[in-house]
Amino acid sequence: METVAELIAKVDAKAQGLLHYFTGIACIRGHVSKRYVSDGSCFACLAFKRDTPERKAYQDLYRQRSEVKDRRSKRWRQFAYEMGDDEFNCKLVAQNYCCEICKIPFDLTRQNKATTPHVDHNHTTDANRGLLCKLCNALVGNCKEQVSILQSAETYIRRYNS
Repeated sequence: METVAELIAKVDAKAQGLLHYFTGIACIRGHVSKRYVSDGSCFACLAFKRDTPERKAYQDLYRQRSEVKDRRSKRWRQFAYEMGDDEFNCKLVAQNYCCEICKIPFDLTRQNKATTPHVDHNHTTDANRGLLCKLCNALVGNCKEQVSILQSAETYIRRYNS
């Protein structure tokens, strides 16, 4: 059941520092909905535009573009690991464009997600360590960065591979 919003004029909402207001008057498309103080846009109109199958299909195609993936990846590296392009490229060159653990060459075209470079970092100190492929990064993370677990795994593999 939809709750009825409290009536408040745009100027009053703005004076109170609110983000939305509600007049009870329909927008030009007939929606009786809250509106944004910033531009007066209707919540229902924006939700309709945002949630259409055409819009979602466009967004999916847009996100698959390599330049968009690269831009998002760079932003994430900078935000999460404080690693700029220069440091990232230096690590790539120092590691000969390969995973530091398994030595598989990185796929810089982003066609194969498993072999794109992932930043490995210490979860205690947040210090960046190196660039790993997806599988090696998961290996280090799943062993909780404990050498004893990796040694036990090595013993296990050796026992059953001989």
